[in-house]
Amino acid sequence: VFVCLEKITVDKRAYSELKLNLVSFIDKEVKEGNAEEIGLFFRDLEAGPTLGINDRLDFIPASLLKLVHVLTIFRFAEEENLPNIFSQKLNYKNDPSVNMQEFPPQEIIKKDVSYTVNELAERTLQYSDNLADELLLEYIKFLDPDNDLISETYRDLGILSTYSLNSTSVSVKGYASIFRMLYNSSFLDKYNSEKLLGILSKNSFKNGLRAGLPDGIVVANKFGERALTSTNEKQLHDCGIVYYPTNPYLLCVMTKGKDFKNLEIIN
Repeated sequence: VFVCLEKITVDKRAYSELKLNLVSFIDKEVKEGNAEEIGLFFRDLEAGPTLGINDRLDFIPASLLKLVHVLTIFRFAEEENLPNIFSQKLNYKNDPSVNMQEFPPQEIIKKDVSYTVNELAERTLQYSDNLADELLLEYIKFLDPDNDLISETYRDLGILSTYSLNSTSVSVKGYASIFRMLYNSSFLDKYNSEKLLGILSKNSFKNGLRAGLPDGIVVANKFGERALTSTNEKQLHDCGIVYYPTNPYLLCVMTKGKDFKNLEIIN
């Protein structure tokens, strides 16, 4: 995918040819059984043109939702003028459960160790640590026992009509809009938008979007994975902003299939 996308920085007129090449690539991967469904959304952040293929298909967001949870904390701190929230220290009191992630985090938080909200936000996004995310969700519940805070975030982002930890779906185009809001500072103010994108740029997931890029290109992204034991279906997604010199762009790829290795190559 990235070999094709780099052409855009050279010639904007290549969009039509690019889309044909991507459609051909996606059809080939599905026909060969490497994936069952592939959705893609691209936006040129310099000039504005967009490109979508199956971009309204629904996927299980899985760990992509961690970005929304962190956004909720940032937004609450901003709207209530409570920057000290990020220095609040929290402890994980539960016994850590077995981590079933196909792509496990490099680090996880430890029981009875204090972490600031800022540290938890970083670990949630950089390592996709489920335990850090769980503790952040507990803190959001403490701030708002009725759960209106996080539901309002989902509604205002426009990616989900209702909020449920266990039953959600999102389109590629819908989720990609979060990164556009961060890039344009239209959901958070400029300081918090840039801070959050800075955290995402330190993501430890080196496959997916990052794998096809030259060294030194900054990427602010979030990946998500889900394995359904009942159907053996796997889903793997990666979405973010690629800060390609002079021409940053947004790319979101979501996939369904039976084999994570195949999906990882596609992403």
